[in-house]
Amino acid sequence: MENEFFEFLMGLAPEGETALFVCQKPIFKNGKMQFHADGTIKCTWPAFLPTLKRKAGSWYGNTGSFIVDRFIDGKISASAANCDYVQLLMLDDVGNPEKAPNKPALAPTWIIETSKGSFQWVYAFRIQPTTGEYSAAIKAIAEAGYTDPGACNAVRNFRLPGSINIKPGRDNFAARLVEFHPEREYTLEEICEALGVVPGPIESVHKPITMQDDGADDVMAWLSDNGMLLSRPNPQGWAGVICPNSAQHTDGNPEGRYMPSNRAYRCLHGHCIDFGPSAFLEWVADQGGPKHTTGLREELLVEAMSSALAKLTPTAAFPDDAAAVQAEVER
Repeated sequence: MENEFFEFLMGLAPEGETALFVCQKPIFKNGKMQFHADGTIKCTWPAFLPTLKRKAGSWYGNTGSFIVDRFIDGKISASAANCDYVQLLMLDDVGNPEKAPNKPALAPTWIIETSKGSFQWVYAFRIQPTTGEYSAAIKAIAEAGYTDPGACNAVRNFRLPGSINIKPGRDNFAARLVEFHPEREYTLEEICEALGVVPGPIESVHKPITMQDDGADDVMAWLSDNGMLLSRPNPQGWAGVICPNSAQHTDGNPEGRYMPSNRAYRCLHGHCIDFGPSAFLEWVADQGGPKHTTGLREELLVEAMSSALAKLTPTAAFPDDAAAVQAEVER
């Protein structure tokens, strides 16, 4: 049954998208497992393609359907920014009277026991909803007592069969696949109707932040000052910003990406494909922001050129060329 389960799970994502598996890896210091103040284990959560040959450990699947082209520089990530649609709905802690007191009336696609007496019920979608539609629905489902209120993210991990529960007090319980019915597929509307819930309006969960250090980019400073900055630059240099076309994003995710080092811009929503760096900077200028063209920022270009020119050794034939060129660049 487990082999059939994994084949089913890996076949849910449409062409160009993929399921992802996530491994919970505890953080150790001086040979001791580290804990947060509330007693939870400090962990990292690397994501992997489902084709990976997995060793024993604490393994999860994820509800999201991840778009392969969004993995920056090929780095696999189970970030919400990398998916527009959801392939599964997961109800956590079913059977726990404190966290999920109501038992769903609708039979799930599968049931997995995650610790003694606690279960996850998972429903596969016949038609995948957007992350915004899912978020509104799962919030209403949690408020109705069908799942742990803390399990309301559109991109949410769920236990895989054999996953070791390393939480304190769980005695390394190995998750057990209790039922599996691949023929059971539903729409989000059918699930909500069966559970007697009505989703609220689709809301964005993204909140603007302010930036103390803008890296000397006045566009970045303007975005921060105008409440358009959503996240600081990642290791690749991309910062999350509110897309000028966010009102047209049907999934409720307003995010585009801006790179302050060269003032590049891109949004991964389908109708924003043609809205590139030039259009973005023109829009910034039209809104009263700084006026710039794309390309490496001027001060960074001068710095790079100065460093390179400083390494040139003058010759008898060209004694002053380096200094003259450097002066022109600085000018």
